[in-house]
Amino acid sequence: MRIPITTASVTNTVTSLFILLVFISPVIRLAAGFIPFIVVLGVIASFVVVQLFRNYYKGHTTFFLMLLLVLMSVSTALNAHGNLEALFYAVTSLVSLLFAYWLAKQDKEKVVTLSLFVLTFFYLLFIYSGTKHGFQPNDINNYFIESSRNVVSAIALLFQILYFATYYRARNKLPKITPIITLVIAFFAYGRSGIALSALLVIISFASVFWHSKALYKLFFLFLVLALSVLLLQYIEAIEYVIFTETNFSSGLDTPRTQMVSEYIASLDLSSIILGKDLSTIAIINQYNNNPHNSVIYGHSQYGFFYIVLLLGLSLIIIRRTLFRKGVIIYAALIFIFFIRILADKISLPGVFDYIFYYIFYVIYFDYRKLNFKSRFLHT
Repeated sequence: MRIPITTASVTNTVTSLFILLVFISPVIRLAAGFIPFIVVLGVIASFVVVQLFRNYYKGHTTFFLMLLLVLMSVSTALNAHGNLEALFYAVTSLVSLLFAYWLAKQDKEKVVTLSLFVLTFFYLLFIYSGTKHGFQPNDINNYFIESSRNVVSAIALLFQILYFATYYRARNKLPKITPIITLVIAFFAYGRSGIALSALLVIISFASVFWHSKALYKLFFLFLVLALSVLLLQYIEAIEYVIFTETNFSSGLDTPRTQMVSEYIASLDLSSIILGKDLSTIAIINQYNNNPHNSVIYGHSQYGFFYIVLLLGLSLIIIRRTLFRKGVIIYAALIFIFFIRILADKISLPGVFDYIFYYIFYVIYFDYRKLNFKSRFLHT
């Protein structure tokens, strides 16, 4: 039987392929390098520019964030220690913001399906890379061009956050299997932040079952937790041995990353707070090829005052939309985990994963309108 081809079906297919392209674009950047990603970015940028000229984007908040990102681009282009990479990431962040605005208005089930697809694709890519290079921590360093095992676990975590957000928005519950797989990948990758934050997602996922279940199921869940706790206590020494000798927790918490943060902060003066900082002037960061392994430090060093305003602006808007709201705590938790993860590597804000953060931002922005404090307290 011949399936009729309609304009609607073609549009739906093209839309799905476009979303998939954006979702998978960070993997393209890490696996294939800058040039292929720039081609993809050009496609995405062309789309959002068309939407811009069609007056698709509304609201002072979006144009305020756009202005800040444009100013960031201009500031790094004019700054003496600015570079093309920083300009590239600022433009990527701007394009990601506008794409996320559009994505948050698309069919919820479609977005869930596509986010699961890209997460599954990454799982399969991880298995394929493992069979090719090996599954030991040092082997995982070779999975992507110029990327470490920490970035591999970060990709799994950030794609998991995307899937969490889309799944929760569409179905008002959280997935149970995928966060466990993500945690397993984090253990293979040997990283502290990956293991801790992936474990937190697992806890959030199963805790959500408890809070939304009936009383009988809550009792069963408590009994299960109690039984697992007893079992955990029986094998606590073995578990401690695995965590603190077979993962990067064995190195403790005082690492070069924390030294980079303290030395960067100590080096700031009024001029560098406003204009940013040349990372090559900080010895420990210079030793790591001027990579501070911290997205916030990188962002401030390149964009200065405008980057601080961007982070403060996003934070205030999110707090205003989430304060005293039911159901929004999951999104707040996802943003918290996202932000904590980018403090351990130069991967987002700005970066190729920005569309995930901005998507959650716009879900909160569109689904949870500004709270009317007067009416709230009048009705309590």
